[in-house]
Amino acid sequence: MRRFEDEINLIKSASSISIYGAGDIGTQVAYCLLNAPYKKSIETFLVTSLEGQNKKLLFGIPIKSIDDVNIHKDSLIIVAVLEKYKDEIALKLQELGYNNYLFLTFESDLWAAVRREHFVEYANNNTFSKIKYLKDIDGGEILKAYAAKDFNVYIAKSHKDKKISAVINNRLWEKDIQVGAELTTERIADIVDSIGVNISRKNANYCELTALYWLWKNCKDDYVGLSHYRRRFDLSDEDISFIKGNEVDIVLTIPILNYPNVRAMYDKNHYIKDWNCMEQAIAELYPNYLSSFYEIENGNYYFAYNMLIMSRECLDRYCEWLFSILDLCENSHIERDNYQNRYLGFLAERLLSVFVLHNVDNYNIVYTDKFFYE
Repeated sequence: MRRFEDEINLIKSASSISIYGAGDIGTQVAYCLLNAPYKKSIETFLVTSLEGQNKKLLFGIPIKSIDDVNIHKDSLIIVAVLEKYKDEIALKLQELGYNNYLFLTFESDLWAAVRREHFVEYANNNTFSKIKYLKDIDGGEILKAYAAKDFNVYIAKSHKDKKISAVINNRLWEKDIQVGAELTTERIADIVDSIGVNISRKNANYCELTALYWLWKNCKDDYVGLSHYRRRFDLSDEDISFIKGNEVDIVLTIPILNYPNVRAMYDKNHYIKDWNCMEQAIAELYPNYLSSFYEIENGNYYFAYNMLIMSRECLDRYCEWLFSILDLCENSHIERDNYQNRYLGFLAERLLSVFVLHNVDNYNIVYTDKFFYE
């Protein structure tokens, strides 16, 4: 049984759906549900308050205050907001007598599962169709045993990370690596990105990529992965045996949905000057990648978080390509806050998809689920 199969079937069978949230997340969720395989009708967009709301319709569907509507109590309400608003919205819905709701918050694993169904349909019409969901692949060789020492996913952790509520025990093939270790004397992991050949001092701009750079230059595993302390690959020992037994080159997570397209959402949330610099760097260094770049920027999906697992040969090729592009994007004169200061990490998230799309015929590429811990 697939993860969240019951919840997905609930959405598919719902006779009436409203979406709580009319921002970016609500828009993405609505776009997903309006299209195949769901093709649902959405009754209304609900918001806590209409104050500051500069539009009355979204996809031609009215936006209304939750206090001003009379929705049937059996209707399904999908809450599509940031995680930080979950508790107050749940309380609001319960106070009003609405108990039939699902959370499709930005990071939620359920939202990832829901959009995976849409991505399969979306991918049928473009190059992404050659990238398969790991759990949809039939057959293949399952090794009875695998050498865990040759397959490692490194969990990027920073001394600045906010504590999470869950207690997480690393699996045999997961190892912690401290990023930005050169910038602090505090130690939170046995492996640090500040020894050997490294760019640890650039962590403020490169984020988890200082770990990726360290792995590229200093790690010799046959398979190398990068994840985050809040985001982990959902892989069983059998999955890993399949990956190794069938010479899978790249493992990614379920991609992120952007509407109206990837470039427009980057422009909305970051500095488009950085995007243009990235395009110029690709044109200068790897002009044969431009068609894949344009397909990503004009499309609706990209593989996010800089989460990846790659064979050694593939990792070497990807990192050589990636860091040469980012090197040309480094000299930015834009004044930034701490969040926007991570611009090279943001660009790399989109570059991963460009690399994958361009090399879809050269590598065996799959994607799978992830776990997110609040």
